[in-house]
Amino acid sequence: MAIDLGYSREKATFGLMHDGIDEPVELTFGDAIINVKECIERKRFCILVMEAVLSTFHNFKGNPDIRGDFDF
Repeated sequence: MAIDLGYSREKATFGLMHDGIDEPVELTFGDAIINVKECIERKRFCILVMEAVLSTFHNFKGNPDIRGDFDF
């Protein structure tokens, strides 16, 4: 499974590809986390290729969000 950590508050910028799908999909960060978890639970084992995540605040939907006026 390969993931490209698109990190947007509102847009589907997270890319996901694995052997169970024909084409990569674009998801929000929160939806992608749920999708990756469910895929790993179904397969029981996988190799996960991902880039590092930046530390930030997440909203109630699991998507990155600004912490205050100092974040852009």
